[in-house]
Amino acid sequence: MIRTARKFIYILLIVFTAGMSTSLHASTEVAFGFFRNESRNPGLNYLETILPNSFASSLKNRHNIATIKPGKLSEIFKEHDLKLNKNFSETDLPAVSGLIDAEYFVFGSFTPKGSDRIELKINIYRTGSTRIFTFTESGYLETEIFKLVDRISKQIKNITGDSMLYRSEKVRNRSRIAILTNIEGSDLNNLYYEFLARGYKLSQFQGNSLSTAVTDENIEKFYHISTRDVSYRILADKKTVKLFHGTWAGVDYTRVLKRTRSVYNKYAFDFINTKEGMIKRMKNSGSIDYLLIVGFDSGRDKAWIRCINMGKNRLILTKSEIEDSSINGIGKKIIASMMSLPEAED
Repeated sequence: MIRTARKFIYILLIVFTAGMSTSLHASTEVAFGFFRNESRNPGLNYLETILPNSFASSLKNRHNIATIKPGKLSEIFKEHDLKLNKNFSETDLPAVSGLIDAEYFVFGSFTPKGSDRIELKINIYRTGSTRIFTFTESGYLETEIFKLVDRISKQIKNITGDSMLYRSEKVRNRSRIAILTNIEGSDLNNLYYEFLARGYKLSQFQGNSLSTAVTDENIEKFYHISTRDVSYRILADKKTVKLFHGTWAGVDYTRVLKRTRSVYNKYAFDFINTKEGMIKRMKNSGSIDYLLIVGFDSGRDKAWIRCINMGKNRLILTKSEIEDSSINGIGKKIIASMMSLPEAED
């Protein structure tokens, strides 16, 4: 079975890399690391290189994006007396920025799920930053491999674009939605109107009043968000946090130290579990299918969105740079993104 799958995947690689090369005008360049085999089956190790090579070829041939494959990246690392490891730590990412002449570095892992099914974890790191987008996809190695490669490549292309679009499912009308946003008064009424007009059911999560507690400043705290299988987050490295203590510390100092350590663990190093608990409490408090977070800029002519499926505790939609001259126009564009299928072109 393994030999058959391996032969099939090798044919896939030839198909993806044999396409005619085209002149690349896209500014985005994506470098790929290896995709680590998380199983105990060494017979699948060949996929550690085959998968990223296939994604790179798909991005280049189908989406006109310049790419660097793991083999070439390994040569670049060797020039600096370094090795491109398959077990790549997120804490090493900032150091990678100085080595890779690309806007994004993509690496990941895969886990077989039985019956020839495979689950992939894809990490997209923007070089020179502390921001990383992570999502999972799954499919069948033999029967769906072409679709799986195309689907993941398209997600990478969209996430690395200006709109930072990620979409994994359609939000149908008549769904029950809670909206969290930084607009109020007539602006909020106009946004609500567009959703009600399309048949969505709105919760009383954020009522309309003369003022809102969600300001332009604190809405930005929701720009980076993490859920169970999808996240757009800021990397947190425990090594950068120095909490000094010793035999000289008294009872009061130790109490403050423990409280400070708890805050770091809760809101930085273990934040995804903190947020999962918050989402679970929100789900139990009322009938909500989706939580939609909408951040408007100060001019109210541009917005970004994050949408969470509350039942699955999964981030299903992100999009930035949504522009229009009116709140109603932005609302229509948000709804269009929500109602589109994941495979639809943006």
